[in-house]
Amino acid sequence: MSESKSNNFLFWLLIIFFLFSSAICIYRDIKNLKDGYTCDLRKRIVGARYMDKNLSIYFYKWKQGDSEILANPFETSSNFKPNTATLSPSLTWLLIPLSRLSFPTIEKIWFVFQYLSFFTIFFLFFLTTKNISSKMLITFGSVLFLFSRGWIFNVDGGQTYMLFALLCTILYFGLNKSSNKMLLTGFFIAIICWLRPLCVFYAIPFLFANENKKFILGLVSGGFVCLIQIFFFNHLHHWIEYFDSTRTWLSYFESGTPNYNIYPDSISTPKIIETQSDFSITNLMDYVSNIPILLKANFHVIIHSNVYLSFIIILCSTLIFFARKQKQFSDYTNLWLLGFICYYIAEIFIWVPKPSYYFVELLFPLLLILQNYYKYKKYVIITLFLGLLLSTFFYKIILMQLLMSEYLIVVSIFFIFTGGTKRIFADNAR
Repeated sequence: MSESKSNNFLFWLLIIFFLFSSAICIYRDIKNLKDGYTCDLRKRIVGARYMDKNLSIYFYKWKQGDSEILANPFETSSNFKPNTATLSPSLTWLLIPLSRLSFPTIEKIWFVFQYLSFFTIFFLFFLTTKNISSKMLITFGSVLFLFSRGWIFNVDGGQTYMLFALLCTILYFGLNKSSNKMLLTGFFIAIICWLRPLCVFYAIPFLFANENKKFILGLVSGGFVCLIQIFFFNHLHHWIEYFDSTRTWLSYFESGTPNYNIYPDSISTPKIIETQSDFSITNLMDYVSNIPILLKANFHVIIHSNVYLSFIIILCSTLIFFARKQKQFSDYTNLWLLGFICYYIAEIFIWVPKPSYYFVELLFPLLLILQNYYKYKKYVIITLFLGLLLSTFFYKIILMQLLMSEYLIVVSIFFIFTGGTKRIFADNAR
């Protein structure tokens, strides 16, 4: 059999393996959807309905006499000012058309969106890769990802983090070949920050790239467009309330107040909401990966947020130092990986719980590494796959294994900027 025929056979074998594995996971997640309740999606949709009715997105709470479509069975108690809406006003605004449908219909649409996002990301990486070894790694990595607890929780709760993995993937492939990629990258990263302000950390490494002036121009231009939207649609008061609510949540988690003061056991909402009466949540093992929350829960150590902010600055600066030393700022792939790491560092050092459904954010950098595996030393790929295996198999065998799985994948990205990159880039291998 010739090499081209062999590669063609492997190509279709990998596609069949991926589709078969996906079908198993889709069946599993449909069953979870029927058995449980997408409580996180409900919070976001109710927030969009508040916005649509010109109510406070972050402080209004359902009361007797209100329509059932505004009710949230998992609302905070009356003695805590903010409600459970935490999305930015921009992303909440984009959800308004969807929020006008019935919630059971929204659940199904969001389920399809989650899987369409995953398939889009997979096929963008798979089909743009010429190297058959990269295709194999991308396929096996993606299949393991589908079997991860983080993916199950993401779909089960109706979370929104796949949106950011999708956006980053589309931007990376859409701009990689453009002569103005740094300008456009800056523009669209500003849009992503408009959707999720913490994503501003993604911009840090691009500020040190060869064409950083173009990036800054794009960033400013994108920011200006976002400001126009905010003032044109009169959303400024929503943004003020958003940051006010965020500060309250940060203060709460930084304090020693137990969670039951926020989430009471019984909530006076209708027993049936939009034809649904079963508000149970799938009972799966979960974890939190924030350093502040872990220290507080396990060792009763509470450190001020300003100290953690210092950690963020120090760690990001250290990574940038290593990246500059290895002259990695000229490589567009590594800029995106470094941007993700800076963003991830910020996530794990802020006083807000980071549960397992955040795991799906790792899909973009994970596949980016596997597509370009030939650029990196073997221990980078081995560490990454070890993390993926722990996220799926050996469940409940190793202590804190789900947390370990996430950290191992992230450590594999850290390795890239601390000596894990090969000297000679096989640029023609893709």
